[in-house]
Amino acid sequence: IDLLDIETITDFSMGSLTKINNAINLDVKITDTFPYINYFKTSNYFKPEGIIDISEYKGSLEYLFKGVDLDKLTVVCNEPLPHTSAKYMFAYASGENVEVLNTLFSYMPNVTDFSYMFYDCSNLKTISKFNLSKATKFTSMFYDCTNLTDITIEGTIKITDKDSLIT
Repeated sequence: IDLLDIETITDFSMGSLTKINNAINLDVKITDTFPYINYFKTSNYFKPEGIIDISEYKGSLEYLFKGVDLDKLTVVCNEPLPHTSAKYMFAYASGENVEVLNTLFSYMPNVTDFSYMFYDCSNLKTISKFNLSKATKFTSMFYDCTNLTDITIEGTIKITDKDSLIT
């Protein structure tokens, strides 16, 4: 799908796009409606190319970028997000665009649950500028991130249970 001539889309849902695997020239600003990007898919993920602005997003971060290609997205965020859970936020994502991650990390000061956040992100090689100082749950945060070799975490991590960051 080419979305070139469509003005900025606000609050959309892609849950019904079961046979479309990509879109170009995406320009989306989500505020309240969860966009269901790949939420119901288990393979052949929809990989939009373009801009997603989550500056005013109030919906769930859980599964928000499931299966997307991080190298094809520009994520805009200009305000701190109020969310406390980022479970599975990037599960099955491909690509390794660290700038997308850095943008989001700096606007996620309240997240305490990072469980499965990067589940099966096998292309991801590095993560930096990641502040986990408020984190309380890390269960399998980097599960099956087979190429991840460099993680730079800012702040102090307090692990209070036996959760594993890697497996």
